[in-house]
Amino acid sequence: MRRASGSSKAAGPAKKKQRQLRRAPSILQNLPAHVSAKLRVDLEKLEQAAAELGTVVVRLAYRWCGQRAWYDPVEYRDLCLAHYRLVMQFRSVFLDCALYAPTTKANERRKQKLNAIVARFQFLSRNVELFGYYGFLRLIEKGAHDNLMWLGGKAAKHSASAKAAKADHDEDDVPAQEDLATVLRTNPSRYKVIIGRILDPSRVDEDGYASIPELLEQTHALDPTRPEHLRLSNRALARVVLDVQTSDPPYPNWVGNTNRGDWKKLLASEDLQATIDEVEQLLVNDKPVAVFNQKPFQDTEKGEDDSDYEIDGLPTIRPPTSRKTSVSPTPKAAQKKKLEHSGLSESEASEDESSDAEPDDKPSDKTPKGSLYESSDDDDEEEDDSSTNDKASKEAAATPSSSSGPKTPSPSDDKSGGKDHDNGRDKNLGKTS
Repeated sequence: MRRASGSSKAAGPAKKKQRQLRRAPSILQNLPAHVSAKLRVDLEKLEQAAAELGTVVVRLAYRWCGQRAWYDPVEYRDLCLAHYRLVMQFRSVFLDCALYAPTTKANERRKQKLNAIVARFQFLSRNVELFGYYGFLRLIEKGAHDNLMWLGGKAAKHSASAKAAKADHDEDDVPAQEDLATVLRTNPSRYKVIIGRILDPSRVDEDGYASIPELLEQTHALDPTRPEHLRLSNRALARVVLDVQTSDPPYPNWVGNTNRGDWKKLLASEDLQATIDEVEQLLVNDKPVAVFNQKPFQDTEKGEDDSDYEIDGLPTIRPPTSRKTSVSPTPKAAQKKKLEHSGLSESEASEDESSDAEPDDKPSDKTPKGSLYESSDDDDEEEDDSSTNDKASKEAAATPSSSSGPKTPSPSDDKSGGKDHDNGRDKNLGKTS
């Protein structure tokens, strides 16, 4: 009797497919070889501090799981998914913008930064379409939530847009961002602050925009004449117009000077009238204004353990918590007076950068590989900054050292919200309330 051949043996159980996770780029990977020794050591300490907590710098600085959003993620699942994709795709860029360290890939980081800005415009548009302009601002500025809205990404100091802003407005209260090596050389105490807050999600973007209105004005997101991917959507702009035309803003700084600039263009736009009529009818009929043309969540999009989109079918971020505000109501007389924003100036996304942005219908599906942002004319400037880093290391020897290590709150620490968030983002409200 012949024995069965070896090929007829029963196959064992199939191996369970291992979860493949995207590897977070190192914050050191694109540093020039001649960068200041102190700067390199301080960045290494950031990575070491994160590693001791079992994570990486970007996941500490821009956390997801357990954080409080300004909306209910269960009720607004489409918005939550769009939010998740924005953060997971671009948070490496967010970190690059917060550090703004020297890089050998200036062009790549400039493009990545602009793509992140375009994606933010799209996400802001969905929020305004969904909640209305005043409604969105009320959720952002009056709710108790964590810093899940990226407010960083201001123009670099030597970029074309920053130079244009200074020439047009000559305002000193709109600070542009400087290369980290330059900050180390010229302002060691400020350098220490930047390094010390990177791992704190409540402070990482402290030098960013102080509020949503400031962001919208400085990026010209309210200008209906700009290319569609470099501003809010038509429906979002229509909701802004409807809110402003039908009632005074709850806080004067929510609406700028309507007699000039982007606000005047927006409120006088004839091209938007058809969209305004359409949106108004949708609201009357209680039909949705926001349309989410996005694919359902896929298992392949799963992030690290502390960055999952959902667990057991429920979002991993939380709704805002209620809080009692001590802010007194704005007097009606003040409401009627629409004040001009102070310190608002030109966009960081200049026309020179516009050609590099990806349009709305071609969103990138790749995770940025850790590149910093910069305008095209920053490259020479940055090389000059980098070449002086050796000198910087000597001058920094007398500087208060950051050797004590950066603040490294636990990934599960929930202290990044509440008071920290409110104090960091209500700068403008203090002037009007």
